[in-house]
Amino acid sequence: NFCQLIKIYQLTMLINYMKLHFALECSFSADFSLRHVFLFIGDGMGEIQIHATQEAFAESPDDKLSFQKFPVKGWQRTASANAKITDSAAAATAMACGFRTNNGMLGMDPDGNAVPPITSIAHQNGWKIGIISSVSLDHATPAGFYAHDESRGNYGAIAQMLADSLFEFFGGGGLSGQKGLDSKEDNLQRAIRKGFTVARTREQLESLPKGSRILAMNHRLVGGASLPWAIESKPDDIRLAEFTAAAVKQLSGSPFFIMVEGGKIDWACHDNDLLNTVYDTRDFDAAVQVAVDFLAENPDDTLIVVTADHETGGLKKLDTGDPSVMGSIRIKHGLQEELKKLKVLKADTSKILDTVKEYGLGNLSEDEEKQIAKAWSQDISGEENKNLYGNLSPVLLESRRIVAARAGFKYTSFDHTAVDVPVFAIGKGAENFSGTYDNTEIPRRLLNLMGLGP
Repeated sequence: NFCQLIKIYQLTMLINYMKLHFALECSFSADFSLRHVFLFIGDGMGEIQIHATQEAFAESPDDKLSFQKFPVKGWQRTASANAKITDSAAAATAMACGFRTNNGMLGMDPDGNAVPPITSIAHQNGWKIGIISSVSLDHATPAGFYAHDESRGNYGAIAQMLADSLFEFFGGGGLSGQKGLDSKEDNLQRAIRKGFTVARTREQLESLPKGSRILAMNHRLVGGASLPWAIESKPDDIRLAEFTAAAVKQLSGSPFFIMVEGGKIDWACHDNDLLNTVYDTRDFDAAVQVAVDFLAENPDDTLIVVTADHETGGLKKLDTGDPSVMGSIRIKHGLQEELKKLKVLKADTSKILDTVKEYGLGNLSEDEEKQIAKAWSQDISGEENKNLYGNLSPVLLESRRIVAARAGFKYTSFDHTAVDVPVFAIGKGAENFSGTYDNTEIPRRLLNLMGLGP
């Protein structure tokens, strides 16, 4: 009887093991041959931002963004540990470290304990790391992949962590915390002392010897140490796709993990600026295309995942409008400053209408002129307008709303929202990113596919 009990026990254990193994195989497939991982994060890029960009530039209904063509699509939930609506720091921590944290915290759990990001785990196991963003490299999303701090706003400390990092490639914007923790510290110089080679022009970037540790920035940076808006870029500006291609060139030959953020999509949505939203989303998609081209040559060991940290602006699709108008309309840079000057002069409405037309918004309808006139009246009267975002001019905001309405869209917020955001995947193991799941699942599934998990 004892022997029979032992056999029954062994058989039960074997059956349970087989059940567990079968369940794992059904829920997750990995053969650990993955060597190249691209994670693209469109900051603030929800489903409607993607469709607006596609519809703005499509020459036919079948003309889609590169990642809209990916065979796998899923959805991620974005809530942080302490709020239904996340900020970028908490979302980046979730997607980098696999843990939910409080808004504002980077690379830490809610109790302030540092948690390792996927990049550090991979680097310790021989993978090379690239981190790229169109905003400053010490901003919340890129920082979530190398920094640990209780506040995303501690730029000096975060930039110092970048300078001290052993990762191989940083590229895009500059350092908001370049001045460091005190007036004597310069974190760019610190990075150079720590072994980084700095590239500021396209020529420098293309001529870097392979194997260098790179800190690449565009020679021309604008507000927040970011890349210029895509719609305002000049021929000598290095764009997001070029930084991505440079990272691939530097890191190929070894297993690599590259995170690329389109950070100014979020900024445009905060400003309810549909033109900059779609142009920067298209610029982000050009970077994705670099990875798609690499996948075509390395199909057996490459995975591309494209997602967002959250949606910004509550963008909605209207029943009327023509998205193609976004390809021809421009609101020229400098309208905000010009309106400030005219406010001091208390210019009349006709002057404001002429100025708006001069800066690119021509052919105003009678209703549109009334909208502009009402916004100007509120501005010069000093009447509090709770619908404004930051120091945005009411006339500039109304001009942007007119553009959005003409295109068939409407922002309903200046802030982040709680809607689920899409996840697109292609390549080795892409099937593991279908369905709906928490954002913390992204690094966990990637680590498993990389053979470094759970």
